[in-house]
Amino acid sequence: MQNLTVMGEIYVRFTAEANGCELSQVQRFSRSVGGSAALVSAAAAKLGLSARLIAATGADAFGNYLCRTLAAAGVRTDTVLQVKNAATPKLFVAFPCDSVPELLFDRSAAAELQAFGQQPDADRFSSTDALFFSSDGLRSASARAAQLAAIRYASAQNAIICYDYALPADVLEDDAAVQGMDTFLSQAQIVACGTDALPHLLGEQMPVELLKQRMHGRRKLWIVFTESGVEILTKSQQLRVNTASELRHGGAREAFLTGFLYCAMQESADPRMLAGMPPEHLTRWAAVAAVCASLCINGGFPTKSQLRMALRQQATRK
Repeated sequence: MQNLTVMGEIYVRFTAEANGCELSQVQRFSRSVGGSAALVSAAAAKLGLSARLIAATGADAFGNYLCRTLAAAGVRTDTVLQVKNAATPKLFVAFPCDSVPELLFDRSAAAELQAFGQQPDADRFSSTDALFFSSDGLRSASARAAQLAAIRYASAQNAIICYDYALPADVLEDDAAVQGMDTFLSQAQIVACGTDALPHLLGEQMPVELLKQRMHGRRKLWIVFTESGVEILTKSQQLRVNTASELRHGGAREAFLTGFLYCAMQESADPRMLAGMPPEHLTRWAAVAAVCASLCINGGFPTKSQLRMALRQQATRK
């Protein structure tokens, strides 16, 4: 069984049950697990990977909910630290009439600082085949130091390093945090980002194709989420993937990335060669990833059997 280690921020997500009103008007919320790290680890476990999550919550009812829910999905949560005297982070989401989501974070910096202030144990990465992390878990210097240590340990095992890069609105004014997040672009073989991050990476008016020449393009495989699909770029090629679902909400983006990593791990891809993978490999991986995203409904993720059935149906339609 392939082993995926995931590091990052996890939180409880409260989503308004009714659309068309602002947060101040919402009367009922539905509760779910949130955070890229939580969603990727849950999706990986559903696909049959051994998914270990390194994260932190408060030692409270919400932290218990996160650990219990993720463990029930098959995620290994023995490395999720529950910090005393710190509240579990929470995100409140509403969808007003303009369809742009209204977000309110209730974060506890204490949980992150205490958890990631401890350097990760090298033994945790002794059998890691891939390491996934995202920028939303890199706000503090201690978290970034811990992440760098994890990358060193995973790289020593020749693991694939995947970085889901975004610039959260609450860190845009923190130059040290932004610069710290940017340094990780050189640490990963696979970098995922949305088009909203491209102006920061490339400058205004710069095309996506410029990623092939910049940002360590010779050694990188880029996955860029656009309004209409996904662009997969390496130094020598560019592949466009049309997706049947919206990839910005509900875990579909995380399901796509997990599906892509799942294929790379199944085929024991050499992380040093990912940027030069033959087009047929990337096309096959991207197709599986797109199906994973399409099967992600209301925060749920496909199992391996569901994925296989969907792929057979897709092949039959063709």
